[in-house]
Amino acid sequence: GVDSSKLILDKTKVNSDTWYKENSYTYELIVPVCEADKLYEYMLQDLNRYSDYYGRFVRRKMKCLLLVRNGKSDLLQTKGGQPEYKLNDAKNPFLKNAPVAHLVRFIDRNYDLKYPVIDETQYTDNIDISLPAGVKSLEELQKALQTYGLDLVEKEKDLSVFVLSEKRYLQKEEANIGKVN
Repeated sequence: GVDSSKLILDKTKVNSDTWYKENSYTYELIVPVCEADKLYEYMLQDLNRYSDYYGRFVRRKMKCLLLVRNGKSDLLQTKGGQPEYKLNDAKNPFLKNAPVAHLVRFIDRNYDLKYPVIDETQYTDNIDISLPAGVKSLEELQKALQTYGLDLVEKEKDLSVFVLSEKRYLQKEEANIGKVN
């Protein structure tokens, strides 16, 4: 099988400092400003060319948690002021005058959820939101979000996902994945 221990740090099995020294690399890529939009494409080409791995994007149906509105959008509207990101604050987690994307990223990274969180609010203005301290479960989070006219809804969606394979297993894996985009 494929050994993911060189790609994913398991803090329960290894020391972080040792793992990073043995498995991380420094990479620098300089491109002209006129090619800045191709930066990620060039990085992927270099990964595929110079490493033992091959990365690509494929379309897959996946279960997600969609962040949606229930019509009460005025409860999110920012009152303005200096933007503040304090969602990690232990006593008073809040977001002030910031895009919804900041809330989505926070939820995705800080809650042990089974599925990725996707923003489907279509809310383009900045928001203000406060969360109760100590919210841990999905149910508690949903309840807190509902007071702002938001909800997290489980749904299957066709997504573009990044797949990274060891080159030595690629042919066998391709047969199982199907069409690559």
